Amino acid sequence: MKYAIMAAALSVGFLGAAVADEVWTDEFGNQVIYQSQIGSTAVFTGPEGETYFIENLAGNFSDRRGDFAGFWLVMPQDAGEEQYDCASTRIAPDGRSSTYWGPVSIRFDRPAFPTGFTMTRGYCADLTSDYASELVGTTYDVSYSPVTAGGAETADACNGNSVFPIVGEFVFEPGRRYPSPCGDHYLTFQTDGNLVVYTSAGQPIWALNSRTNRWGQNRYAVFQSDGNLATYTGRGRGFIWSARNVASPAGSQLHLTEDGELQIIAPNGTVLLNGGRG
Repeated sequence: MKYAIMAAALSVGFLGAAVADEVWTDEFGNQVIYQSQIGSTAVFTGPEGETYFIENLAGNFSDRRGDFAGFWLVMPQDAGEEQYDCASTRIAPDGRSSTYWGPVSIRFDRPAFPTGFTMTRGYCADLTSDYASELVGTTYDVSYSPVTAGGAETADACNGNSVFPIVGEFVFEPGRRYPSPCGDHYLTFQTDGNLVVYTSAGQPIWALNSRTNRWGQNRYAVFQSDGNLATYTGRGRGFIWSARNVASPAGSQLHLTEDGELQIIAPNGTVLLNGGRG
């Protein structure tokens, strides 16, 4: 069984994330909320009384790679007709316990917020239901994709082959096009050493050759682990240009907006760079 889910980021646009800033809603308006954190466990709440305890996710808004496992739990008084109890009792990190529980795992579409994800939810292995033989081992895949606070889909919904937003070190391959999430613009590190933003129709709207007269010496372009966009004559040598004079906070993102703006965004949502430095 698969559900088409859309998510709403309560923070502005695609800027940063914090607990309770991430909210998802299905096509019927039912919401799932990133509610709190307990140690390394992220706590999500669902529309039917269920709570999701996702391990090793708390505080992680910029490196969500791989699968995050955990479990869901519903208190007996909140259990509906389609929720079945187990012979075993599960104790949650918040101290609550229930016989209504099961495994869950989450795989995010991209490492950084905002991002969609697929949730796989199952049942415990010791169901007491008459339908246990049919239910045990059955999983339900739930696909989420974020939307803005105003209700419009964010770039994640039409991500395609985009690498944006970028978090952590990323080396740009000469001659390759890197499209914005919806493909309205693309960034390319040209083989002549110029770093250029084009419209999808091939019209240049920003170029490094207007920022430095040494652009032709560039052979290496990188979004660095310190959150700065820079170019060099080679890997680790011959600095030519950087988007900022100082390092950005850890976890900062490089984004190419659908308006063609190159932006460096701090984890708290502050736009540190908008369009490149003159």
